[in-house]
Amino acid sequence: MGTAPLAAAVMVHTGATVIDSLPQGNYFHVSADSMKMTIKQRMGVIPYEAIVGGTMAIVATLIYGFIL
Repeated sequence: MGTAPLAAAVMVHTGATVIDSLPQGNYFHVSADSMKMTIKQRMGVIPYEAIVGGTMAIVATLIYGFIL
């Protein structure tokens, strides 16, 4: 397909990070316990994490998929 292995790895990793920070991911539960947050408090942070993760995935795709 013409995509460099490193670029593909970066794009896949950022996508996995977004999924892992949502309630079905392991990172969601580990970070809630480490910060002594209740699940209700942790659920309130999801929109912000989704925005950060989505931005990260979009930027990685633009940089590594189109520019480099």
